[in-house]
Amino acid sequence: MIQATEPDHELAEKRIEECLRGVVEAAEQHGATLVLEPVNHLQASFNNSLSQVMALVERIGSPQLKPMLDTFHINIEEKSMTEPIHRVGPNLGHFHLCETNGAAPGSGHLDYHCVFDALKAIEYTGWVSVKNYRQPWNIGAEVVIQYLRENSLYA
Repeated sequence: MIQATEPDHELAEKRIEECLRGVVEAAEQHGATLVLEPVNHLQASFNNSLSQVMALVERIGSPQLKPMLDTFHINIEEKSMTEPIHRVGPNLGHFHLCETNGAAPGSGHLDYHCVFDALKAIEYTGWVSVKNYRQPWNIGAEVVIQYLRENSLYA
């Protein structure tokens, strides 16, 4: 686990919430939606799980702040790849699709069909961003599109 920049976890959470309230207020004034992503404990000290992010979103209490999910972080922090999708349901603000090892699709153990089925089950109609950390973006994009097409996941 990485070391927190603020050793007082409670104080850090209060600061995060206070700052986020100001950003959310500006989003509300401009009709923008903000998303908050749970990031795994190896990369961040706070808000690592969907439960933690959902609690913070609830405390803020604005329809302009929504949780987002990322399969890379779900794989590390959650017990199931699809349960968090079902749990967040219609409150899902954005979705990142990333192989479990951060590389090209099919090189890890992510079940893409189950993930897409879960997104369909909650009637998610937003964007899905795809990440591929291990290749230059233009090559990675081609690899991702080819994989999704070959596996009947993208028309």
